[in-house]
Formats: sequence, structure tokens, C-alpha cells
Amino acid sequence: MIDWGRPRAEELHFDLGDYVTQRLEPLARHLERPVLAGYCLGGTLAMAATVRGKAGGLVTLATPWRFGGYPDERRKEVRDYWAQARRVAEGLSAVPMSLVQPAFWALDPQLPPRKFERYAVMADGSEEARRFERMEDWASSGAPIALPAMEEAVTGLFAEDRTGAGEWRVGGTRIRPQDISVPWIDIAATGDRLVPATAAPPAPDARQARAGHVGMIAGSRARHEVWEPMAAWLASL
Repeated sequence: MIDWGRPRAEELHFDLGDYVTQRLEPLARHLERPVLAGYCLGGTLAMAATVRGKAGGLVTLATPWRFGGYPDERRKEVRDYWAQARRVAEGLSAVPMSLVQPAFWALDPQLPPRKFERYAVMADGSEEARRFERMEDWASSGAPIALPAMEEAVTGLFAEDRTGAGEWRVGGTRIRPQDISVPWIDIAATGDRLVPATAAPPAPDARQARAGHVGMIAGSRARHEVWEPMAAWLASL
């Protein structure tokens, strides 16, 4: 498990590729070609490290790759939001989660009111309500992101779809799914509005989980829909 933590001084200038070449790959070298598992954008980074020969297997969960699979309107809303938020972010040392979260809301504008409407009818102090609160705390408490990494995620990926077009390069290496030769499984969530199945990478073993973006990791169905199938796949290697 990698906890990226808050960007340190030397990491404030990292783009996405730097996190692969200067953080993920050095770790992988000490683990003798491990199976890399990445969630959301972490899966995108894990794909890059795998193409560059640093992994013996790959698991991608709710991973965006074909950004052209998002509706054009949603991609435009993310770009427009970042054009405004970037002005604020430039005055900070890194992009805080309070500026990152609205970009997610642009992908699913009805998400905040929809989920809090559900919360409003939950019994106070119930296990259901406590689970909701824990998941909200987890989803909203992420570390800041280095500005160049955020810029690349929005401009290079969402706006230009460099990954889907086969034009994304990391450390001089062109990152293409067809160049992944190790065992690879991808699990997309059928209820995921942040990373729809149309944006998933073309893995040779592509599966779907009946859950949402966060629920597939921490929800009541996560064990049955994701963790147990993933464990069985890993055991088969």
C-alpha cells in the first residue's frame, strides 16, 4: 500500500510521470517485479510502470484511460472549472482537496445533493449513517496534489486524452495498453459516474462490479464484487 502523503519540497514540481519514475518504480525495483494494483488514477500510473517493465502483473480498479469515453459536456466542465481554480492553486504550494473535489462534481453534478438526500433519511446513529460518514471522511480527506500533476491530469488526460490516443509518455516511454505483456485484470464499477466503464482501459480480462466509484472499494458489496475476485485472480498467477 502506497500512501503518497503531502508533496514534499522536491515533489511540488512532479507531474504524473515523475510519480511513476521517481517514486513508484524505485519501490518496485526493491520488490522484484511485484503485481501492481492501482485504484482510479493510481491504476493509470501503475499501467505506466508496467509498460516500462517494472511489474510482474497488473490490477486496475476504476481506472480512467480512454478519456474520450467521457461525455464531451463533462470534459468541458472539468476544463472550465480548472481554468478558474488554477488561478487560486498557483498561489498555493499544492492543490488542496477542496479545489480537487469540485472537479469530480463536474463529472457528476447531481452527486452531492443525491448522496446527502439519502443521508438525510438515515436513522441518527445507525450503522448505515456511520458507514456513510466514514466514507465521506475518507473520500474528502485526501492529501494535496502537486500542481504539475493536477495540470497534466486535467489538460493532458481529460482535455487531450493523451492516454486514449496512445500519446502519453512517461520517462520517454510511450505508454500503450497493447504493450502490457504481463497478466492484467481490470475491474470497472457499473454505477461509477466518476470513471464510467466507457473510460476503462482495454484489459484482456475486463470485469465489472455492481457498485459505485467509492463503494467498490469501501462499500458493503466491495468484498464480494471486488476483493474476493481480485484475491482469486492473484492466487491463480
